[in-house]
Amino acid sequence: MYKGDWDNGRYADYIGSCHALDQNVGRLVDTLRQKGIYDDTVIIYCSDHGDHFQTMNGEHKRQCFDSCLRIPLIIKGTDDFRGGITKTEPVSLINLPPTILEMAGVSAPDTFQEPPLHQLMRGDGWDNCVFYQISEAELARGIRTERWKYCVHAPHVQEVLDMGARFDTNHYRNTLRKAVPYSDDYVDQYLFDTYNDPYELHNLIDDPDYYEIRETLRAKLTAYIQKAEHRNAVIHPYGHVFS
Repeated sequence: MYKGDWDNGRYADYIGSCHALDQNVGRLVDTLRQKGIYDDTVIIYCSDHGDHFQTMNGEHKRQCFDSCLRIPLIIKGTDDFRGGITKTEPVSLINLPPTILEMAGVSAPDTFQEPPLHQLMRGDGWDNCVFYQISEAELARGIRTERWKYCVHAPHVQEVLDMGARFDTNHYRNTLRKAVPYSDDYVDQYLFDTYNDPYELHNLIDDPDYYEIRETLRAKLTAYIQKAEHRNAVIHPYGHVFS
């Protein structure tokens, strides 16, 4: 892990932006109450990505690390989303469209791949796993469960930034020009035990003690790729070299 660029003013700017957002959400809530429509208004507060401030490598946000993937999600809405309830199960932005439709009393189309968050709030069962796709600074796919982070990449299609790698802006721009959206083959990249390694410093992807966990997660990720992309991708073990 590197020191990163958080202390050159970026982190201060980040905190300032968060403060400005909080203030303006407060102004919005005050206005809704003044107009008497607060109780009839749904509010969803979230973000698109996080930022590790180059502490993991030369990137900022387009990667599998929790500091990139995890974002705030606060919902105030219908009866299922009242009372200050906190849920720690993993959810995804893709759960929001069916959630909004259900709040409006509209049935989600059959093409929607994930359920509304009402299912989690009502205790109707939850998969406790989210799927993510990265197709920019690197070509990667992965899943995040409550405990495990499993990520694969396609190094034969697009070069990858390993932990600790450094690069400059020109390198990043050149990478974007070569970016591709998907692959039929991937290779094991990361496995993190977030219970015992919350800062994702110890990559277990080649540790023989975690073979069964890798196999289980690999099968689950393969199924997610097929469901989301309609591709029968093959995930190869760590160290696989393409001819």
